[in-house]
Amino acid sequence: MPYIDIDVKTAHNMINDDSDSNLIILDVRTQSEYEKGHLEKAILIPVTELQSRINELLQYINNEIIVYCHIGARSSQASSILDSNKFTKVYNILGGIAAWESANYSVIPKFP
Repeated sequence: MPYIDIDVKTAHNMINDDSDSNLIILDVRTQSEYEKGHLEKAILIPVTELQSRINELLQYINNEIIVYCHIGARSSQASSILDSNKFTKVYNILGGIAAWESANYSVIPKFP
């Protein structure tokens, strides 16, 4: 099944739904972007490294995976890579972390 684009509200609801503790959050930005702020419990694998590091995610092949970047372009590319590697429950956050923060949802670390 091809990946599904979701808005930040849907992503926020999925993340806060305690019934699915198997949800994976994948940040595909750079290390420096990640360090400036990321979604809680996000795994960092930059999109440029995703194909070569796909084995790190194979244990999650049947899990729901939410993918995000800064505004949505790299996460779309990453979602396609996951699709081509037989991941079936991939969700791309439209607008990325920029839209997430615009909706006043929290990121880690929390700055004062």
